[in-house]
Amino acid sequence: LLQYAAGPSSSNHNHDGLEVPDNSTCPVCRRILCPEISSHPSQDTENGPIYLSHLFGNYEYGHRWGPHAMTDSQVVQECNARGISTRLEGSENLREKLEMTSNTSPNSLSVDLGATQTMIFGNGQAVIAPKDGRIVLPISIKGVPILAFMSSKSPYTVLSPGVCETFGIAKKDLVSKEFCDFQGKPCHVAALESFHIKVGSLSVTLNRALQLEKGSQVQNFGIQLGWDFLHAFAYTCFDVEINASEKGTSNNKVIVRVDGMSENATVVTESREEFARFYGRRNGEFCSLPIYHLDPYPPNTARVTTIGIKERQKLVQCYWCCRIFPPKGMIRCEQCESSGTLRSRQFYYCDKLCQESAKKIHHHSQHQTSSS
Repeated sequence: LLQYAAGPSSSNHNHDGLEVPDNSTCPVCRRILCPEISSHPSQDTENGPIYLSHLFGNYEYGHRWGPHAMTDSQVVQECNARGISTRLEGSENLREKLEMTSNTSPNSLSVDLGATQTMIFGNGQAVIAPKDGRIVLPISIKGVPILAFMSSKSPYTVLSPGVCETFGIAKKDLVSKEFCDFQGKPCHVAALESFHIKVGSLSVTLNRALQLEKGSQVQNFGIQLGWDFLHAFAYTCFDVEINASEKGTSNNKVIVRVDGMSENATVVTESREEFARFYGRRNGEFCSLPIYHLDPYPPNTARVTTIGIKERQKLVQCYWCCRIFPPKGMIRCEQCESSGTLRSRQFYYCDKLCQESAKKIHHHSQHQTSSS
């Protein structure tokens, strides 16, 4: 892995459409490599503390994400889906076009795929819900098909205790009360061990998911996928219908695109149906799924199930699994703490298991270097 991570990291695609790793993910399972050997350093140590507002971007969670993480063939496929001409266009120009349509549209709207109804708050801010209610995706865990809710405003995938118990997903000894729902109600959460889910033909690993602990003021809701799910792929986007009145138009049908590149959705004209598209990280993988809606609450109930963190809550990154979490409860390397040469850099771990897993790499990159 050390030799692999030391290789070139300027790009993760080539003109044959074959994937060339960006050296920040495992070449076998595509899990994110720990910051000490990946081509992208830990965010909290190199660029200052991490805050909630930092969790969007092309290098989110320490690895490349978005159009520039896609293979050439995936870029062409997404351009065709959007009606963007690919004739006489180089792959880099097409990537720029995809990114521009995601980030710079003047017709952007605040849409949450997990909202039951559109809500307008006292400051005039509106959160728009899908026309037919909350989005659900057909996924499978350990070969068992289930429906998972999707939130485009939640940084983390969140599971209820019942789901964790049913599928045997273990908790870590790491809990926090620094989380809250959309209205600021406190949520007590526990970090979960990594687990695999399958979406269509694609498999991804989620290693930052949370369990909503009993006693939280938010209702348990099975499993709700968040930004960490979106960024497990090279790129993901949802074309979703909203009520035409929300856009202030008399058109019969308004489709918006939510892709995680920004917190807002973009109104699109080339799509007339609801679909979700997923681009994997292994040699041009792709799948497209129809979007379903399921609203488990009573009729006319306005609810947003976002689970997030206070805006100015400091976050740090585990130096093994790359989990981004409030520092309280995480452990640090005692040898680095007592070392004068490394005192300016703090190495956090979720628990003893993460620290033990990183022990050899950490000793090689830090302690052996400092002792010499």
